[in-house]
Amino acid sequence: MRFQLTSRLPVLPFALLLSAAGIGNHAYAETAPATPHFSDNATPSCENCFKKRWIYYYGGLGYKRGVENASYKKLVELIGRAKQAGYNGIMLNVGGDDSYTSLLNPREAPEFQANFDEIKKLASDNDIELIPVGGSPDVAAKIDSTLAEALPVSNTPFVVEGSKATPVGGSIVSNGGFDKGTEGWYLFDTSVHYDTSGQNGAVRLDQTDPNGRARLYRPFTKLNPHTAYRLSFSVKTQNYDAPLRIQIFPPAEDDPKTDIPLYLSRNYLGWGTTNGKWNAKANAIATTQDWTRYNIDFNTRDYTGFRLYIGAWGNGTTKTGFALIDDIDIREIGLAHAVRRPSLPVVVSAEANGGRTVYTEGKDYEVGVESLLILAGSDIHDKDRLLVSGYQEATNMLPVWNPPGNSCSSKYYDVQRAAYQNIKQLFASSKFFINYDEWRIMNWDLSCGNLTAGEYLANTARTMQNMLSRENQNIDMYVWNDMFDPYANAVDHYLAVNGTLLDGWKGLHSNTTIMNWIHNRTNENLQVPSLKFFSDRKFHQMIALYYDDRTLDRTRQWLDSLDAAEKDGVTGVDGFMYTTWQNNDNYDDLEKVSELIKSSYSKRWPK
Repeated sequence: MRFQLTSRLPVLPFALLLSAAGIGNHAYAETAPATPHFSDNATPSCENCFKKRWIYYYGGLGYKRGVENASYKKLVELIGRAKQAGYNGIMLNVGGDDSYTSLLNPREAPEFQANFDEIKKLASDNDIELIPVGGSPDVAAKIDSTLAEALPVSNTPFVVEGSKATPVGGSIVSNGGFDKGTEGWYLFDTSVHYDTSGQNGAVRLDQTDPNGRARLYRPFTKLNPHTAYRLSFSVKTQNYDAPLRIQIFPPAEDDPKTDIPLYLSRNYLGWGTTNGKWNAKANAIATTQDWTRYNIDFNTRDYTGFRLYIGAWGNGTTKTGFALIDDIDIREIGLAHAVRRPSLPVVVSAEANGGRTVYTEGKDYEVGVESLLILAGSDIHDKDRLLVSGYQEATNMLPVWNPPGNSCSSKYYDVQRAAYQNIKQLFASSKFFINYDEWRIMNWDLSCGNLTAGEYLANTARTMQNMLSRENQNIDMYVWNDMFDPYANAVDHYLAVNGTLLDGWKGLHSNTTIMNWIHNRTNENLQVPSLKFFSDRKFHQMIALYYDDRTLDRTRQWLDSLDAAEKDGVTGVDGFMYTTWQNNDNYDDLEKVSELIKSSYSKRWPK
């Protein structure tokens, strides 16, 4: 057990001790109180001290009962340790898709309600407030896929064969099978070789480089922007376990945006598609496997080319195996994972007259799976060449969990409202943490108007907060800093965001509290100017420290930055949050952080 009871602290319920030790199926079964009361508002007044002392937790409570559920067991432990270490809140993200909708369905999450009720009562009994997290932009797209953010695909050439039209283009890759050696390709690193052991040759990546790097590279230029491509390739391995991955970047001449990826999936080898649907699992290689075919879909966005990298950036282990890469193919796909809504039409025109003749859906064609079905009596004929434009679902191209929803439709807020009503009913809390964080794709729907991304974000935040305020007049709203922070992600070019993100903060209600998690760069302190940016605009803030900092050096750095910022006039920083992402299980230093603040930054801890 990680905590000890002392005579100077309130005694925790006996059932908690059983649960924390893993004894029994659940802690107790009493019904949670309708309106919990918490002690942070009763904290003695102090200047610039941490009245809010929170912990971040992400997990799932839907399956298995009581301590058999890992998140339930961890939360029971954290509530006990938090109470004794002086924390007074847990920012609790157990909503899966941030809506809690599916979790309230007993068929989808049969144990959620009972587990949650017990956790809520235990927290209330120990004066630990549970702060709900929700409202992320992907909630809307998760519940209604027609709301998903999508990237434009312009004028893909199709050709009609009988009653079906499919993309014209052949492969844009010459020598993709390496039958001409490595002509057209660049073999980075000393552990990449041309291999002739097969029938036509391949590229071999040896797992021998001490730095683990083994990369195959090729630039592609003079292409059309806003084009959807499918990359296909084959891999064979022998005793190889380096994390093989695909990375696609804009052309080198497109500085300063060349470090912004076109494709960098959270799944190293990407996520493939079959017959127009996403595969059940991400692309992955076995340590030893025969030739296996993979594919990924990407979009050139507004660039006229791209740089393709296939390889490994780290060894993983000291094994001496190898991987073979062969039969690389890239071709236009056109209607891959098309998103359909009134603002995102599929437009089909005749190539022969420069696209001036536009055909009618339902009369001339229907949209099929990566194809067009030509209808009887259509003005489109066999062998005609067409230009097809549409929108491609922005999924699996960047390291995000799900595509965000587009907020220019009232449906977006209908979904968010229903989700918040669920959350409000569950938590009975006046606090709500709006989960806007690393929002990597936005502002591609032309129905929004000619907006900058900052204006789009401001409109979304304003409308969302107005809706929340109508649902709960006493609501106390929180949000991460990064999307509103010019020292973080609120910049001119941020990943697949369309336009500058500057001035998105103007959409936040004045009483919003900013949870600031910015990290310093080498030899550049960003925390002080970031804190000052929001303080100058009269926002209250909390700092999200720790971040899996086992030495506590970065935690000290944050606290020192806060001291420096206050000397520069910053006010209104009244809390901190112990924040961990490392397998969501790195709470070993919970007490060390509180003790560090009490001993070395004592003015921060309420007396």
